Amino acid sequence: MKIVPSKFALALGLALSISFLVCNIIFFIGGKDFSLNIVNTLFHDMDFKPLMIDNGFNFVKLICGMAILFLEGLFTGYITASIYNAISKNKPID
Repeated sequence: MKIVPSKFALALGLALSISFLVCNIIFFIGGKDFSLNIVNTLFHDMDFKPLMIDNGFNFVKLICGMAILFLEGLFTGYITASIYNAISKNKPID
């Protein structure tokens, strides 16, 4: 089964940017302590407290982060689908 690179790239870009948005919403609602506990847990109980800077919520940074992840997803998705199609021996799907 071949993949349409542009569709796969768009899907990955949207998935990454929406995931970033949901993550930011959860951290915004949860607060600083919740966010710190989650990050410390994800990185095997490393202590990130000395690195914490409370800048508050910034809408521009949220949009920029979503845009960067969307573009990264487009690039990565297109390259991945193209490589997959190059090594796959099946017919394309729509």
